[in-house]
Amino acid sequence: MSQKRPNSFDLDMILHTIAQVCDHGIIAFENDKMIFWAEQIELILESSILSQSTSLHEFLEHIGMNNSDFSEACYASKSSGYFQFKNPVDSADLKISTRVFEYGSRNILVIKIDRNEYDLFETQKLRSKLALERLSALIGGLVESPIELDSSLSEVIREIGKSLGMDRVFIFMLHNKGQLLSRTHAWYAPDIKHSENPYQELNPDDFPFFYRVLINGEIIQLDTLDDIPSDAKKEKQLLELESVKSLLVIPVFMIDKPTGVISLGTIKESHKWTHEEVEFLESCSQLIGKALSKRKTDTSLRLAQFSFDNAPDPVILLDMEGNLVYVNDAYCELLGYPSEELLQMKIQQIDPNYTDDVWKQHWDDLIESGWVRFETYNISKSGLEIPVEVSVNYLEFGGTEYNCAFLRDITERKAAKEQLDSERFQLLSIFDGINEMIYVSDPDTYELVFANQYTLELIEHESVNGKCYKALFGFDEPCSFCTIDTLSTLGNQPFYYQYSNPIFKKDFVVHDRLIEWPDERTAKFTLAIDITQGRAAERALRASEERYRRMAETIRDGLTIVEDKRVVYVNNRLVEITGYSKEELMNMKGFDLAAPEEIEQLKQLTRTSSSVTIRPNQLDFWIVRKDGIRRFISNRYSYHEKDGHSYRYIVTTDLTERKLAEDQLMEARARAEFFNDLMAHDLNNMHQGILTALELVLMHSDTPDAIRDILESAHDQVQRSVALIANVKKFTKITDEAIQLTRLDLHHAILESIEQVRNSFPTRKITLNTSTMKSSHYVLADEFLVDLFYNLFHNSVKVAPEERVILDVSVRWSQSRDFLEVSISDHGPGISPERKETLFSRYQDSDQQGSGIGLTLVRRIVEHYGGKIRVADRVIGDYRKGASFKVLLPAA
Repeated sequence: MSQKRPNSFDLDMILHTIAQVCDHGIIAFENDKMIFWAEQIELILESSILSQSTSLHEFLEHIGMNNSDFSEACYASKSSGYFQFKNPVDSADLKISTRVFEYGSRNILVIKIDRNEYDLFETQKLRSKLALERLSALIGGLVESPIELDSSLSEVIREIGKSLGMDRVFIFMLHNKGQLLSRTHAWYAPDIKHSENPYQELNPDDFPFFYRVLINGEIIQLDTLDDIPSDAKKEKQLLELESVKSLLVIPVFMIDKPTGVISLGTIKESHKWTHEEVEFLESCSQLIGKALSKRKTDTSLRLAQFSFDNAPDPVILLDMEGNLVYVNDAYCELLGYPSEELLQMKIQQIDPNYTDDVWKQHWDDLIESGWVRFETYNISKSGLEIPVEVSVNYLEFGGTEYNCAFLRDITERKAAKEQLDSERFQLLSIFDGINEMIYVSDPDTYELVFANQYTLELIEHESVNGKCYKALFGFDEPCSFCTIDTLSTLGNQPFYYQYSNPIFKKDFVVHDRLIEWPDERTAKFTLAIDITQGRAAERALRASEERYRRMAETIRDGLTIVEDKRVVYVNNRLVEITGYSKEELMNMKGFDLAAPEEIEQLKQLTRTSSSVTIRPNQLDFWIVRKDGIRRFISNRYSYHEKDGHSYRYIVTTDLTERKLAEDQLMEARARAEFFNDLMAHDLNNMHQGILTALELVLMHSDTPDAIRDILESAHDQVQRSVALIANVKKFTKITDEAIQLTRLDLHHAILESIEQVRNSFPTRKITLNTSTMKSSHYVLADEFLVDLFYNLFHNSVKVAPEERVILDVSVRWSQSRDFLEVSISDHGPGISPERKETLFSRYQDSDQQGSGIGLTLVRRIVEHYGGKIRVADRVIGDYRKGASFKVLLPAA
């Protein structure tokens, strides 16, 4: 580029124009100071000596003509002067001419230097060489910095065009899976008229020859249009339309796949492409391809980094030693650590389940399968154990192996499972309180899964076992009237039938349907209602069942659309629910369908005042059908406004059967509670009498030893029965009564409970090792605190294989100091991993001895206090060396 001084704009423009229209080196001086030079002068002199501070004296000295006579002669002559001299760099013959111009009051010395004629060709070659070197450096920079690729490519094709004297340079890129080609960059020489064609989304059918050559990664080299093959007529017409004389097209590759082209063309005159030009442009093409590939790779990496950083679920990367090498914000938020602190930690500090052996096995499994999913706990900075589901992928990058883990907080899911277990227990308890046959069987194996207390009494069994056809009907093979095949075609719809059971000598109306049991398997639910008495009731029940079946076969909801307080649509289901025709329903207003006792309350719930209108989302109430029958419905409301009109959508669901069932269940629960109290009172009285009688007999010294052993066994069984009834009453009290917690001494409760256990096992030598002291630790609890520890101690002593029993009790604060963790460890046979999952649930622990209500009661008491309980191994990794119960209680 020419250098010029901005404070002499007109003169500089004149000198700049002279330099552009000739190949000579031009330099201008004023008062011995250089004010302008053209870049050609450096090419001619093969030297970069000029700057804004170069003086005439310094310039003449460099070219070997520094004498005062020459300097004075230059300024003295108003006409041109010519001189010959040799270039001191390469001894080439140079010709210098001078002239002084008057520009206003200024005298400007202009010096022109050029080589002799035989050196002009070499000068031009040198100029091209320097230009190509600059271009190579420019394109090479794209690979190192591909971010500003689009603007840089525009500069690249401009330099290519100027350096090679082209009239236009284009870049075309393939897109739409290689089916379309569009021009992405274009440069035209200043004196060339731009084409109006944008060359966007060109179809291969428009240039079949060029497209075929491009896909094959070949070069198109046309010195003239006569070189175009005969099968490229469309291409020739297009080039002639654009006045193109010569064309060179070089393919651009990305990862060995053609992705576009560089197209050079001349318009003013034809051009014979040299081997050096083609080689250079191929080098340019390779560098551009590398830059495009690197941009694509960098974009993918940035996208992956962005996706990980902004993922809603936690994401971490671990190396083989368990070091955290990456954590996203979600993981930091989950555990409460800053990322800087986490990146200094190992996974073993966060997940204590990862012992060295476990971590090694984890890596072996991961390398073998490439993917692992499991559930575990992570410890937060506050000490809270957070249950997580972990999906792990094996990665290898840059020669290093990584464990890429995606985590999900499953605290709510765990809580939901516990809630489901609790609701399941309550449901089964309700079933036990219903004096009708209720049982659940496996449709594949016919095994009984559950039977309520009433059913167990009928079949004279204490627990669920055996095949349903054998236990309930006395058959040796599946019943001929078995409904499993029928139910499989009905989905979740019920099936009804009547059956006379020859074993029980009773007649039943049977309600069968397939349900999802809490363990997630499909099971057959059977409700058998005793209809032996009262055929009139049987007929009424049959009619009711028929109506219920018809409704179940066409389950739909009623729909009403109200526009500006006017009913504009009702569907057929609403007609079925209300008994009114569509016309009658569309003319009704407000709560015309509501039962009389419901109207006043409904008006209150939807009242309108001067300042507010109440829009309920849901209203449940009784209605009176046209035939006088009362139905219980649920109306769900949604509102919408459009184009100045207000719309209200009412979805009506008939809940009559569910409402009646809820009332019956409430009645059954009340009846079960009554029987529970009655059983506890009467049985305790009977037990007390039996215990008194047994104790009196045992007091006689003349009682034979054989009889004494039997009496002592009976005495122990009665005491167990008394304890069971007491636990049931406590269980009910915990479940039903309001929570009232007070500040209690933890040490006192532990000592009192261990004494009770020693009384229960007078022959066992029980040693208690505890770190607690009187008045050292207090918790928020109630009267059941002693029962809590009693059941845990009792369980450990009961399963201990030796007469001597050692119990270790320790207490520590949580990190937040809001809770106390009490650890109770024994040296017994331990608890297997399988049993740990179901240890605190009576209905899920099939291997548990005894009634199973003791540990269930413990869990309920802890939850009653707002705490948590879990079971671990006393020796981590070896459950056979004893169990350790961890009880988290609120500190007081």
